[in-house]
Amino acid sequence: MNDRKKIRALLAGALLLTACLAITCGREGPEAPPDTVPPTITSTSPYYNEQNVPLNASVKVSFNEAMSSASISDKSLMLLQANTGIAGTASCNGETAVFKPAVNLIANTLYTVRVTIEVQDAAGNALVVPYEYSFRTGTTVSTGTHTIKASAGPNGSIIPSGQVSVDDGMGKTFTITPDSKYHVVTPVGGTCGGTLSGTQYTTNAVSGDCTVIASFAANAVVEHTVTATAGPNGTIEPGSASVPDGQTYEFTVDPATDYQSAVTGCDGSLSGLTYRTGPITKPCEVVASFTPVPPPPVIKHTISASADGNGTITPSGDIEVIHGVDQSFTINAHDVFIISEVKVDGKEVKIGRFEKTFTYTFRNVDENHTITASFRRFWQIGSSTEGNGSISPPGVVNVVEGESQAFDVIPAPDNSIEVVLVDGNSVGPVPTYLFPNVTSNHSIWARFQSITPIYRVTATAYGRGTVVPQSQPAENGAQVQFTLAPVEGFHVAIPIGGTCGGTWAEPILTYTTGPITGDCTVEVNFEADQPVPTDDFMITPEREDEEGTYYINIPVVEQAGESLTELSTPQALTWKIAPSRRLSAPISRVDPI
Repeated sequence: MNDRKKIRALLAGALLLTACLAITCGREGPEAPPDTVPPTITSTSPYYNEQNVPLNASVKVSFNEAMSSASISDKSLMLLQANTGIAGTASCNGETAVFKPAVNLIANTLYTVRVTIEVQDAAGNALVVPYEYSFRTGTTVSTGTHTIKASAGPNGSIIPSGQVSVDDGMGKTFTITPDSKYHVVTPVGGTCGGTLSGTQYTTNAVSGDCTVIASFAANAVVEHTVTATAGPNGTIEPGSASVPDGQTYEFTVDPATDYQSAVTGCDGSLSGLTYRTGPITKPCEVVASFTPVPPPPVIKHTISASADGNGTITPSGDIEVIHGVDQSFTINAHDVFIISEVKVDGKEVKIGRFEKTFTYTFRNVDENHTITASFRRFWQIGSSTEGNGSISPPGVVNVVEGESQAFDVIPAPDNSIEVVLVDGNSVGPVPTYLFPNVTSNHSIWARFQSITPIYRVTATAYGRGTVVPQSQPAENGAQVQFTLAPVEGFHVAIPIGGTCGGTWAEPILTYTTGPITGDCTVEVNFEADQPVPTDDFMITPEREDEEGTYYINIPVVEQAGESLTELSTPQALTWKIAPSRRLSAPISRVDPI
């Protein structure tokens, strides 16, 4: 805020304070509140930026209320030249504080007046903010001073205002400013007389106290006609308008579909569909024209694509891509190379381990990009076998140059590794072989040999007969033969039991097993050739021990009263029996009674 505005604000504050004081003073009794409103400055002499100030001038500062004389001193009201205080005395008389320099001021010199917040009104309220302004001296000494009381009516201002000192025989210049839509009433009132030029009012030479009174009146309403015309493919409304002097006016501009507007005239501007004129001070014309909307500019971005010499990227180079469009790139490795690395904007893209072809697509391109591809040599290691076994991994294996590759040699069940050849050279019957740091093609071959297991075939005879041999070894898949020999009057019971399986033949009485794949058994039962009578028989024991115990190898069932256990299968049993016991049983040897 400049000092003129400050003084205007101070004057407004003074008027408000005066009104408040008037209301306060109008109250009766002790209920009136204490004065807590700080003082404000209403005018100064010399005034702000005044020129040719007499060398013997004193500084006067007027307030809006009576001030405390105790607060006015050369420390609270100062005059400075080049930031150095001027010696003098400060005093206060009611609403006016005066600083009188001890000696005349220096000619043609800038001085600064400083009012600090130490000044207080009679109630002790301090100035809210300090105030400073400057003036410049002339070359003369005043022979005497008079007071001009300057005031302004509503709707404008006068600066300086209030009581202004002026040297005898000198004129005083005031700035009179009307509010918007108002003008200064001429002649300017008061008793000083003078001349108004623009906003500057200079009094006549003053020979005594006088007044300057500025009045303001509203400007006469003057209207101007603004016409509006439109070319084809659009409209402007309204067609014309009467606009008060100094005001603006808005027209609505509506272009046809796919057309754009251009409007000129009356110092206006177009915003969207609204054309606002500048302040209208005379008749003028607004002209609207319409042109087709140009197609939107084609925004393009560049994708730089490159590959090293061991493969290609298509397309390659700097590729221009329209904004928002997708762009794909295909990467192909040469014959004995694979794609080693793909980077997009410097960041690696995940690809397969042995990719020879790869496609990358930039989606909805909205900025520049880069894509690069590099490749690595690879070699092949072929594996093959002979016999029952395998090599893992099988077939032809691709190996990136410089990397290692291991192979496992795996025999089938009942087989073993006989030999392993690497690039035609034997490395022994190794179960695993590692090709380190591969830099050329290789081969690996393995041969397997069969391992024949030996199994045990056990034969058991039941009844009156023998099986020869009782046990014999057999290789995996082999068949073995047994000879069956029943005693006279007995024969081989069919089928022959056991876990080996097989066939038998007569009259040689041989039994041939099936192919042997593990330990197994052959069980042969020998039966009597004819039925045994059911009459009572006397058993002739095979032998008798000292205690009279007899051993038989047949199941028996008692027929003469004493209980014996009936067995379901033949086996060796021991009974204590009398030599002449009568029993009924299928036995191998009997003596009729």
